[in-house]
Amino acid sequence: MNINYKIKDVVLTEEMQKDVEKSIRTLVERFLLKLDEETNIQIDLELSRETHHHLKGGVFYVEANMHLPGRVLRATANADDIKTGIDRVEEDLKRQIKKYREKKEAQFRKDRQKLKSFLRGEKE
Repeated sequence: MNINYKIKDVVLTEEMQKDVEKSIRTLVERFLLKLDEETNIQIDLELSRETHHHLKGGVFYVEANMHLPGRVLRATANADDIKTGIDRVEEDLKRQIKKYREKKEAQFRKDRQKLKSFLRGEKE
């Protein structure tokens, strides 16, 4: 797993960087460990402050692009602080990863069923 950072107008402390890497690593290990071992997953993370004159509202922007085989998962969030934005992106990526895995597993089951019927000599 490789994480590429793009940081604009935000100070990323060592502690924040460790928290980000820990949360993303947990997602990958929990849902995509086998896939990460086969192909190295590339993650592009953008952290920026959108406006300088606003003090309230969604002033921080967080974007994550996770490159998987045959698909790119993308999550974005605007938040009052950078940690909240990272948490929102993490939740969105978690939802998308679950959907990606369910589709892959359903396709595998469908192909397995076709192979079984072919080996039995049944017509489709």
